[in-house]
Amino acid sequence: MNQQQLVNAISDYIVDNPTEAEKLKTSEGAKEVIKEAVKQANLPDTVVYRIVVGSLGAAIVIVIVCVAILAGIKVSIPDGLIAIGAAAVGGLAGVLTPVSSS
Repeated sequence: MNQQQLVNAISDYIVDNPTEAEKLKTSEGAKEVIKEAVKQANLPDTVVYRIVVGSLGAAIVIVIVCVAILAGIKVSIPDGLIAIGAAAVGGLAGVLTPVSSS
């Protein structure tokens, strides 16, 4: 989670829950508000998110290289290889597409 996402999550939480603004007067209250805002924001876990994006990206690159090699030696490209590449592209698009908060 980057700083801007955190700021947006906290501000959205406070706007949606105006009574929580009172808690910001103390350090403990502010920590509680921040934890609750982050919990409700449903932001992706950066480690898992990066692993998924990296894996899908690697699958796409591997498929492109395999297709290029097979095309270079004039061997027919299996439909399964094309399907794996298409699924990886679709999965990556789905992971990277922002989700609206409304």
